[in-house]
Amino acid sequence: MGNMTASESQEQVFYLWECPKCGIANQSNLIFCPNCAFNEGLAEPAPNSPEKISKIAEALGGAIDWSLKHGQLKSADVLAHAARRNRDIHSLADLRRLSPTALDRLADSYLNFNRLGATGAGFTAGLPGGLAAFATIPADITALVYFALHCLSGISQSYSFETATETGQTLQLLAFAYSCKFETLVIGQRRLENVQLAADLLQNPEHTRLVKACLLKQLAAFLTVDFAKTSWATFLPVVGGVVNGVDNFWFLGETGKRGKQFYRALRPLLPVPPGPARSIAPATPAPVTLEVREETLELTGQSFGLYVVSPVGEDLAAWVVVVGEKAAAAQFAERLGLAGIGAVALDATPGVEDFKGVWAALPGFLENFPGENIEELSLLGLGAGAALALEALPDLRPQPGSAVLYDPAPPVKPVRVERPLLVQLGGEASGQDTGWLHYLQPTGEKGLISINTFDGSFEDLTGRPLSGPPQTGLEWSWKDALDWFRRPG
Repeated sequence: MGNMTASESQEQVFYLWECPKCGIANQSNLIFCPNCAFNEGLAEPAPNSPEKISKIAEALGGAIDWSLKHGQLKSADVLAHAARRNRDIHSLADLRRLSPTALDRLADSYLNFNRLGATGAGFTAGLPGGLAAFATIPADITALVYFALHCLSGISQSYSFETATETGQTLQLLAFAYSCKFETLVIGQRRLENVQLAADLLQNPEHTRLVKACLLKQLAAFLTVDFAKTSWATFLPVVGGVVNGVDNFWFLGETGKRGKQFYRALRPLLPVPPGPARSIAPATPAPVTLEVREETLELTGQSFGLYVVSPVGEDLAAWVVVVGEKAAAAQFAERLGLAGIGAVALDATPGVEDFKGVWAALPGFLENFPGENIEELSLLGLGAGAALALEALPDLRPQPGSAVLYDPAPPVKPVRVERPLLVQLGGEASGQDTGWLHYLQPTGEKGLISINTFDGSFEDLTGRPLSGPPQTGLEWSWKDALDWFRRPG
């Protein structure tokens, strides 16, 4: 045999560390002892606890595992949603070319959808039947676990991490544990952070089942301890075993926020595929002619000035009522008209009762104007007008088809939301305490709440052309508003 070269000799050297419990020598690249991890995964979830608590921990672990397997979003649906805003998105890997802001926006859409599911009037009614097997746990708790994992499936895939395989679902389980503030796991005689374990799984997927078994048992025990104290203090506020809609909204907000932090920390570990080469020819928008009228609406001895804008020659599918400071409301009405949407701007911000009266009279007033569905007006509120719209919203008849509110002042009491509502918070409003959003309570089949934040002020939209694709968060907020008004139903 020939002599080995120096480099070949170095390749034969392995550094080992000895497990203090089982005595097995492990290679240095192993961050935990696989032998001990295997045995730990077989242990009882709460070995030193009373039998009742052990049974709850076992049932909760089963419900989490079942939701992991059956609560996943299809990648095709996530990609179709992402492709609405971004070109050349054909796989989850393609999402890695997008900016962090674009990925955050995509992730937020799944948070908002699942917040709706977990805060609706009968949010346990539409759950998959398999969850009924875990009767040891209150149905509301089981449902909230399901919606949290369903939410994290969308968030995970938004950052290009798949959730179809057992490894992808174990990463998702680590994210769920992190969102519940269970941030470290004891495995194989080591205590490791969730993000560190997730990074290891990306490099060594063969460790998946060891990590999942240990994590599922320890997380279930962690959550059950709080449950046994009757308050789930670090997980869910529970009163009499039933979680209310505001708490659900809060918890899923925390799940989404911390889940995004978790996946953002892992994102740099993934390779970014090259983008397709293409040349882009600038589009020339067709000119739009607007018909503008200043009208007066007479109601019980009062007169209300209206600024009515409609694009000439367009088949209008929507009309929007704009309420806010006079100049800004008129400019936003014109911007809606340029987008092919009819608009009526009030020339002042009336009181709540006067606004209800104006709103009720507008469908009849607009009968002589073009439009497919004048009976279902939508609503755009700006600043003080947004605060007025939010206060009046539950009592408006007919109910708006949808509503978009820029920078509303926080309400002082809960607000019932029966139709799709998009809240846009910019500038100072986006940086302030948003706890008041818990007051927004979606109800009924069409009750939906989405929340966006952006830099700048909505007033900045009035002084800039928006003919090209959106480039900033502010411009995206306006595109979101237009899409909101155009959405069917």
